[in-house]
Amino acid sequence: MLETGGLADYFDLVRGSDGLPHKPDPAVLHHIAATTGHPIASAHMIGDTDRDVLAAQAAGCTAVAVTYGGWGRDELAALAPDHLIDRFDQLLDLPRLTGS
Repeated sequence: MLETGGLADYFDLVRGSDGLPHKPDPAVLHHIAATTGHPIASAHMIGDTDRDVLAAQAAGCTAVAVTYGGWGRDELAALAPDHLIDRFDQLLDLPRLTGS
């Protein structure tokens, strides 16, 4: 899907939880950070449910909740993600992974 959508170049690694504990356990996020050599603190976890936000918070990375998926704005806002967005293009307005 990322290649078809022209987004593959924006990701260093795409990984599911096969063989790892499922979210909200942060294991998959720590695995990705270790595999790519990027500090977890500079990563953004983008997701649409409580499991995504809670995994990001447990891992110590930025939690970006998107309201156009599984959970609604009010449900996600109650989890206090770092960012709450309503449209995919709003990702471009967020601070870059490098902290700039």
